Amino acid sequence: MESSFTTLIKGYWLLFFFIIVFIFMAIFRISFSDIWMAVSSLRLWQFALLLFIYLLISLFQIISRKYLLHSLFSPSKFKNLVFIHFSSMAAHYSTPAKIGFPLAVYLLNKFDNVPYSSGTTMILIELIVSTTICGIIAFIGTFFYFTSNTKVSVLSFSYLFIFGLLAFYGMRVFLKKGNENSRAYLFIKNVMKLFLTLPYII
Repeated sequence: MESSFTTLIKGYWLLFFFIIVFIFMAIFRISFSDIWMAVSSLRLWQFALLLFIYLLISLFQIISRKYLLHSLFSPSKFKNLVFIHFSSMAAHYSTPAKIGFPLAVYLLNKFDNVPYSSGTTMILIELIVSTTICGIIAFIGTFFYFTSNTKVSVLSFSYLFIFGLLAFYGMRVFLKKGNENSRAYLFIKNVMKLFLTLPYII
């Protein structure tokens, strides 16, 4: 049976989330008046254009998540994905940490029974794609800003490549020598299995 604390969290998680947000705002002295002053300084057409671009990007991300989850055999309803997207965005930009990622995985499981391994795989794919695009831009940018010192560029990408290899082989060692009955082992194994088989599914 679930404890009363777990039942309380599941029933009032959204209320607890907003309480945490207000606590962070109080700690970092974020003022509602300053936020309103910044927003009110925009002209109507500027605000409408920003809102349109944001909604367009959000729609693209929601559709891509629906497609990824469908490919992972863990479909989710569109209306739930809309709610999860804006909830995770609120968590991202109202707290110092990117807690929107674990929140999205949790909400997918809560609303559509999406396994945690499938939700985590979806988030990993999003992060890899976004960091790859940023990495390509950064790689091109280094030739413009560090042309006089190519050692900086070579060392940076060498360290990144070595770190990636160490993480990959470290995960393989963990899967070979880890306890096959532990939750961590099964979770990581399912994530890697879904991640590696996704290209063949798509």
